[in-house]
This record gives sequence, structure tokens and C-alpha cells, in this order.
Amino acid sequence: MKLTPHFTFNGQSEEALNFYSKVFNGKIISLVRFSDMEDACCGMAELEPADKQRILNGCLQFGENMIYSCDQMPGQSRSVGSNIMMDISMPDNAELQRIFDELSKEGNVMIPLAPVAWSSLFGMVTDRYGICWNIFNSNIML
Repeated sequence: MKLTPHFTFNGQSEEALNFYSKVFNGKIISLVRFSDMEDACCGMAELEPADKQRILNGCLQFGENMIYSCDQMPGQSRSVGSNIMMDISMPDNAELQRIFDELSKEGNVMIPLAPVAWSSLFGMVTDRYGICWNIFNSNIML
């Protein structure tokens, strides 16, 4: 089984994928805009020209991981971040620190990255797009 997160944004999907590609040293492998779809599909013909530039489906690949994202249709509502929490774990503390620092820029640190009873490093941050990240060393010390 493979778990792949899919984030929905309000017109910020491309910006977010560019941000995450920098954080995780990844590559955007797909960016499909609403304008790339047939006008008859999904009510695309009724969209304003600016809204047709929104992302219908984007894909970022880094290592063996992928993040999918899209922009919501204009007029739809969503709850930012409260329904998604992502875990990042690896044994490299220096890389964990770098990722934590990058995600913290213009974000909100909820738990600073520090040793805890079960891991040599753990921290929690909500990034500038409202996505909550748990970051910890994968060498769990239980």
C-alpha cells in the first residue's frame, strides 16, 4: 500500500508545489490547468479566464514520494489544514532540521524541534498554506 497526500488550495496550488519542491528537493512532474480541459467538462466553459489558470491536477515527486494538489473550483469552500496532517520521518537530524526550518518560514511552530522521550527529534509546524506537519527522527526510542 502506498499513501499519497492530495492537498486542495484556493488558487495557490502551483505556488505551493513550487514551495514544496524546494523544501523536499523534488520535481514537479505534472501541472494540468483547468484551461487544459475540454470546455464541456465539469463546467469549465463558465469559468472566468483567470480561474481557468487554476491547477486541476499537479504532481510533485521527491525520492519515492509524491504529493498531488489541485485548486478548488471558484465558489467552493474548504477547511484549511484541519483535515490533513503529514508525518515526515527519517534518521538524518540535519535534514530534519532543514525541512523544519523551511516549513516554518511564514508558518506557525506549534512544537519546536527538540528531543522527546520517544525520538531524538520531534517537532510540529503548520506551514504558510495551513498544512500541519509532524517531523521526527525515524529511529524511535520506545
